[in-house]
Amino acid sequence: MSKNRKSFNFNLSLKFEINYLILDIKSIAADYIKGKIKNVKPLFGGDINQAFLIDAENENYVIKVNSSSLYPKMFHSESDGLSLLNSAGANVPEVIKVFDKTGYQYLLMKFVQKEPSGNEFWTNLGMSLARIHLKKETDFGLKFDNYIGSLAQRNTVKQNWSAFFIEHRLQPLVKKSYDLQLLKNSHLSHFQGLFKQLDQIIPKEKPSLLHGDFWSGNMICGPHQKPYFIDPAVYFGHREMDISMSFLFGGFNLNYLTSYQEIYPLQPDWNSRIDLHNLYPRLVHLVLFGSSYLPGIEKVIRKF
Repeated sequence: MSKNRKSFNFNLSLKFEINYLILDIKSIAADYIKGKIKNVKPLFGGDINQAFLIDAENENYVIKVNSSSLYPKMFHSESDGLSLLNSAGANVPEVIKVFDKTGYQYLLMKFVQKEPSGNEFWTNLGMSLARIHLKKETDFGLKFDNYIGSLAQRNTVKQNWSAFFIEHRLQPLVKKSYDLQLLKNSHLSHFQGLFKQLDQIIPKEKPSLLHGDFWSGNMICGPHQKPYFIDPAVYFGHREMDISMSFLFGGFNLNYLTSYQEIYPLQPDWNSRIDLHNLYPRLVHLVLFGSSYLPGIEKVIRKF
């Protein structure tokens, strides 16, 4: 999710805990890394996990750390998601190992060196996303559940996109928001009106593989202007979900859509449905960060 997310409850800000993890990482990561580990240092900017850069003799690595009990199997599902994206021809960091130890879970990957992004990067990003979306399935959903940010994401398969979008994306977060007193009865009525219309509003397409959390912070411009996809929340869904989210938080050169549409043209009036598809990430942010995200939701549901 977006850069506005707060840090997760697993408090790694304390200096002694950081130092403990560095010592632990040096010990356990050595079994999976070629060459001697020279240094381990925290990487700042993550919202949900603590990440560390491992400087080894022959190569650099990144290791992500989180609580095994707070977010069960988070890194296993992330690793599986990266593998799915890679199977569609996308560049992703190479996963070395996923493991649990002493209450922590770890995801060890090869480090991707960032470069300043140019026009070539955005052209390549559009082509890569189109290839991801061209990977199809018969049903909407996924064989395993995962996370979007720190929220569990259910992916139980459905044959119909509108049913999946309502039952496994919108309704659970509407209920959670209502329970947190962030939504009122009037909001629920508007959502119910919207749910009745979704099947007529959204054009039919076969399920596409989605990144699922397609904001600029989850893209890396790697060597030779190649896009690398990180922190996925994958499932097979309507591809306008990814496209729409690229408009939500900024940070994108939207010229990427030119090369995307040369490979996989979008359906007519796709841009009229951007706000509709972005109800899901907006609800995620409403649950995580509170009422500042409510006006954007109200604007959409009041149309219906």
